[in-house]
Amino acid sequence: MSEGGFRYEATLSADGRVHSLVEQAAGSAASRPIPPESAEGVRVLALGRDILYRFDDERFLRNIAYPDVLEAMCQEVHLTLHKVRHGELLDEPDLVPVLLRLLTDLEATAGAFRETLARGRTGG
Repeated sequence: MSEGGFRYEATLSADGRVHSLVEQAAGSAASRPIPPESAEGVRVLALGRDILYRFDDERFLRNIAYPDVLEAMCQEVHLTLHKVRHGELLDEPDLVPVLLRLLTDLEATAGAFRETLARGRTGG
């Protein structure tokens, strides 16, 4: 298992896409990559149990379903947009278009995952 005892670890990009998903072997340093788009990967992400989502070296979430991770990321972007628009981040006036694009990308990622889940439930 990984540091902290998590069975799975997912590395995410800024737009919420899963770069990598690995299963840590119990009692071993070995890990097994799992394609995030595979049935197993989708199941692991949808359940959100025994998983660590890593954004960078310092930021992470754990034991939360992937759709909720994406929602939290959207909320963070909305909060940052609010701060920029209300002058709380005076040194970042050009962030609005970047943040709006990121929000669009996050929503697209969430929509694609919802579609994948729906296809899995209907067998399509």
